[in-house]
Order: sequence, then structure tokens, then C-alpha cells
Amino acid sequence: MTPTIYNVSCQDGRWRMVVNRKEFGHFATEREAIRVAIETAHEAGRYNFAGAQVILHSANDMSQIIWTYGRDPFPPGTFE
Repeated sequence: MTPTIYNVSCQDGRWRMVVNRKEFGHFATEREAIRVAIETAHEAGRYNFAGAQVILHSANDMSQIIWTYGRDPFPPGTFE
């Protein structure tokens, strides 16, 4: 099983969180989007056997895992 992925990215100058291809909220800052994604992933990760991860997608098409709940999978899977 793979963890639930919480994607944080910027679109049209607004930050957003996307989980399972569904968008949840728009945020004024990157910091606020990351905070909400981590809080949400932490709560959900407690009930998901596979855990949860927050992935930050930057403007230069680089992605990095910034937070993991549960066991960190290795090697990492593909990102949305």
C-alpha cells in the first residue's frame, strides 16, 4: 500500500492542496498551505494504515517530500 499524498502547489498565484485529484482550499501563502496540508495529513494518517505524505511542488517543476506520517516508503513512489 502507498501513503495518501497531499500535494501542495501554486497555481495562478494562489497555493492549493490536492488529495486524490480533488482540490481542497486555496491559500494566500506557501507556508499556510503547507501547515494545513501537514495538519490534515497528520489527522488522516492516524487512520490510514499506509500513512500520509505532504509533497511540495515548486515553480521549477521540482517536487520534494516535506513531511511523512508513518513509515517513509523507499524507494519513493511516483507523484501526481
